[in-house]
Amino acid sequence: MSDDCDILGPLGFSIQILLGVFSFFILIYKRIVEKPKRQWKVWGLDTSKQGCSQVFAHFLNVALAIHLSGDSDECVWYLATLLLDTTIGVLFSYVILKLVELTLEHFQMANYRSGNYFLIIMPDDQVKKNEMNNKDKVPAGTNLIKPIIKIDLKAWFIQLILWILVVSISKFFLFLLQLVIGFILESISQFILSPFSDLATFKLIIVMCIIPVFMNGLQFWIQDNFLKKTEFTIQEKKYVLSEMYVDEELTNFAQLDNFVNNPEVKSDHCLDKLQMEMANVGVGVQQITKGYQKADFE
Repeated sequence: MSDDCDILGPLGFSIQILLGVFSFFILIYKRIVEKPKRQWKVWGLDTSKQGCSQVFAHFLNVALAIHLSGDSDECVWYLATLLLDTTIGVLFSYVILKLVELTLEHFQMANYRSGNYFLIIMPDDQVKKNEMNNKDKVPAGTNLIKPIIKIDLKAWFIQLILWILVVSISKFFLFLLQLVIGFILESISQFILSPFSDLATFKLIIVMCIIPVFMNGLQFWIQDNFLKKTEFTIQEKKYVLSEMYVDEELTNFAQLDNFVNNPEVKSDHCLDKLQMEMANVGVGVQQITKGYQKADFE
């Protein structure tokens, strides 16, 4: 083990903590600039999966760097592992995740696909549930007119386990790849770090903080795009969009779609109520509701 670059020393450990903080802020920035914006609760469920898997992958990278380095420079092998993990590793993770989701669909478990956190309880389903429980009255908080939308933490936990499994399989294939092309990766890393060969502390900062901030930031950004929910069924478009996103226009369009297509909620005073709720949304939504008459909802 080389003495000039100790990735497990006090300085290395402190830098790793800073790396985690910076990487987390990258995901916050992504949420701020994305369109449409996810609700913070949805964003938290999405990013928590990456956070847990990244802690797991980081310590694997450190272990691999120490194992592969032998008597050579740990920083060189940590950089090699990092570069492989944030490039080819992302591709591996994406492909493996899609294979897992295809398997889930085959076994009719599509509700555990990444990003599916919402449980939709339709009115008829709730009534049957109450009857099965032999309850004389409807429990508090139950709505028998419109669907109930709930966060399904069980689905999130299963997705978390599946994602960590995906990352583990990806790391296994990356390790095999490192055994085959390790000498090439070592040469590339040595070339990148050659200007800092006499500056052990600065080299440690470069390897453990500066380069990972950019590479992990890119990795997090890309992985967030395929871990969040991007495909919606017709039912989810009606009831889930407004729970997922904070854009007022998108929320109200989802409410309008639900209102027009759900016969259970149509009544003589519904149009007036809808127009009052849409009054502050903007001209675009007002134009949509303008063409409707009360007779259309009877």
